[in-house]
Amino acid sequence: DATIIKSIMKLRRIIPGIYGVVSQLGDIKGEEYKSALMVAAGAMANYIVVENEDVAAKCIKYLRKKKIGRCTFLPLNRINIKLREDLPRNAMGFARDFIRCEKKFRKVFDYVFGNTIIVRDIDSAKPLIGEWRIVTLDGDIIERGGAISGGYTRRFEVKFSRIDELEKEIRNLEKRIIEADGQAQEIAINRRKIENKILELQEVISNFMTEMERMEVEKNSSIERLKDAEHRISEIRDVMKKLRDETTANRKELKKFERELGRLEGELKRLVDERSKMNLDLLDRLKDEHRDLEIKKRCLEERKLLIERQINEFERNLKGLINQKKTILNEIKSIEDERSRLENNLRELDKESKGLKERIEKLMRERDILENEISNLGSESGKIRHEIDALDENVNKLMINKARIETKLNSLEEEFREFENIEVIDMGINKLRENLSKIELELESIGSVNLKAIDNYERLSLEIRDIEKKIDTLKEERQSIFDFMERVEMRKRETFMRTFNTVRDNFERIYRELSGGNGTLILDNPNDISESGLLISASPRGKKLMSIDMMSMGEKVVTSSAFLLAIQQYKPSYFYILDEIDASLDDKNSERLAKMFKKSEGQFILITHNDYIMKNADSLIGVKMNDGVSEIYGVKLT
Repeated sequence: DATIIKSIMKLRRIIPGIYGVVSQLGDIKGEEYKSALMVAAGAMANYIVVENEDVAAKCIKYLRKKKIGRCTFLPLNRINIKLREDLPRNAMGFARDFIRCEKKFRKVFDYVFGNTIIVRDIDSAKPLIGEWRIVTLDGDIIERGGAISGGYTRRFEVKFSRIDELEKEIRNLEKRIIEADGQAQEIAINRRKIENKILELQEVISNFMTEMERMEVEKNSSIERLKDAEHRISEIRDVMKKLRDETTANRKELKKFERELGRLEGELKRLVDERSKMNLDLLDRLKDEHRDLEIKKRCLEERKLLIERQINEFERNLKGLINQKKTILNEIKSIEDERSRLENNLRELDKESKGLKERIEKLMRERDILENEISNLGSESGKIRHEIDALDENVNKLMINKARIETKLNSLEEEFREFENIEVIDMGINKLRENLSKIELELESIGSVNLKAIDNYERLSLEIRDIEKKIDTLKEERQSIFDFMERVEMRKRETFMRTFNTVRDNFERIYRELSGGNGTLILDNPNDISESGLLISASPRGKKLMSIDMMSMGEKVVTSSAFLLAIQQYKPSYFYILDEIDASLDDKNSERLAKMFKKSEGQFILITHNDYIMKNADSLIGVKMNDGVSEIYGVKLT
């Protein structure tokens, strides 16, 4: 159905792996084979080829969900068909070989045409009926089961085609789109790299700015500390000046006290000398004044020492503050140098950032150009795909019209067959009316008619139709039985040939080990295995190939043993009983046969008198005749 095929083809934009209809994936090698190939392909020409079974499942789910209809899909990864290569003499070739297609679609046409062969006409096909599926150049087809279809068919213009030019143009456009997309991606990658570099530079600039701000803060802090230190130095200097002034004043006062003390001591001495003459009260008073002056002198000395210690401490602090001032000035200088270097770096980064921005703008303009080109190519590709879809739809419509016309033609041919043997009357309308009047008069002269005849006719017609339906049903059942028998026969043949090939390979290997020669199994009628016999051909070492009938007794035993072991290795039984199979063998062949039995996985019970057989046995049972009765006289187990 064209609607189904069109719906599936539209899914190609959504579901990758839909390749198209079989008839659109290859070309016919010659016009003379067109009818033959279209008839041979039949409905399979409208099968849809997909990549795998998952794609087919998605399409089937879509058809079921949308309630569009049914369609058959050919998954490339699951197509498997056995092809014959033995082309018969009368054939022009295998139908599959007359199709040109891509390598990956070859097995699609191998599946569609299979082992169908093309012959020139139906006479050339007669000797091959029953062995091959055959199609003639005229479009007649002969199935392998014997069914033959043919006749006249009106010409129709449906052919295998891949619409090469449009497909090629689409591939070129897709290639250009991919290249443009690649360029756009490359530009986008370069743009991302440049943007990342800009971000890195911006981060570096930000770090520089942060560092400069930190250094500025440190500089301001150092300046504040310097000012504070200078202020403290100034205060200390003021204090020191004040202390020095106090010290000077104290020293002057001390000297004054010392002079006063000297005077008082002289006075005291003089008074001591004159104490006898002086009043004792005055002496005590002078002593008290002397003691007070001594105490005041000690206080002044202690204060002097304290002031000197403070001056020393202030001098040490002043030296530390001066050193700290020098350190802060050095720090400020290094900060100024670092700030100058960072400002230079920042200017260089600004220049580089401007260059990168200009490059990004250029790349963005190129990207816009490529995107416009990709958009234009996509639009052009979409137009071409739309044309292809329209062509596909026209092809499908033509195929539907062809099927409808063929159906109408067949119905007309069936209708024509009812009048096939009736003579055509070549008369005018007046003559025909005269004849009709005569016939009506003759009917009137016949008289009354049996009215039940119509009912009887209808009843009999119904019975005949029922019988025809039963006959058709029986024919269909008969054909289904024949088809089933053919499938059973094919399966039986496949199973037999698989078993035969395995047993033959086993026989060839075992016979080579036993005799050192070559042997094989042959079917005397491989075309009909039910009537075929089995031939054993072997050539012992140093002898020509011969049948088993031409061999000596020992050679027959070796050959038969090899055949027995070949069957045993394919499908072993629980055990085997052999009666003096080694009677005609020499010692060397007996030893070989014994080792072959021992190596086999089966169980063998052998009646023998051969020492080599007994030596290689797993267990031995001795039997003798006693008064006509067999008795076991000894058992030895390995």
